[in-house]
Amino acid sequence: MGRLYLLRHAESKANDANRDEYTLFGGGETDSPLSPAGRKQAEALRGELGAIHFDRILSSPLLKARETLEITLPKASPEIFDALVERRLGKLSGLTREEIIQRFPELEGELTRDPKLRKFRESFIEAPLQYQIESYTVVAARLRRWVREVLEKQPRNSSTLIVSHKHILRCLLYLLLSDQKTHQKAATELEIPNATPIFLVKNLDQWVYVRGLSKEPFSSPGVA
Repeated sequence: MGRLYLLRHAESKANDANRDEYTLFGGGETDSPLSPAGRKQAEALRGELGAIHFDRILSSPLLKARETLEITLPKASPEIFDALVERRLGKLSGLTREEIIQRFPELEGELTRDPKLRKFRESFIEAPLQYQIESYTVVAARLRRWVREVLEKQPRNSSTLIVSHKHILRCLLYLLLSDQKTHQKAATELEIPNATPIFLVKNLDQWVYVRGLSKEPFSSPGVA
């Protein structure tokens, strides 16, 4: 039986800055080191993850993912995959709310109605091309290829850890567990906390959710 652990990096300084009010729009083009609280989160994972033998550890290239691994599993030699980098926000990446309004005044109304721009940032709907934002549709296509070329070629009884980011893990869970025709909205609403392992097992050819989320994510099998 295959075992898969999905881990969102520990809290970054950007996460900390956005804790009370979402003001900094970060994507795969930007990076941030762990916050002091994030470093403590990563240290707290040592006991749980250090007790597990992983046949492969697969990571995003972003610093916050790599720092999480360096602290949690200091002896690990992760394989780095660009496919696991966070969803890209294009021309909005790294900008504050005020900077977005200054550069793209046409978005002021959108930001008033939707301060986190979820319509563009957390959606399968394609954003206007001029902003160069990756929709979940684009991310899922990127990950679908990666799942087939990398993840699904694992030995049947292997144990794998993936360290990545909120939107990437949402899309991975969507691909591995859901009925993709009916669960797009549910995928965009999954709560993926920092530094909390999500555990799946592969029973025959089907991935099954075991634990790590606040509730069962989907009710139908994935078709990745």
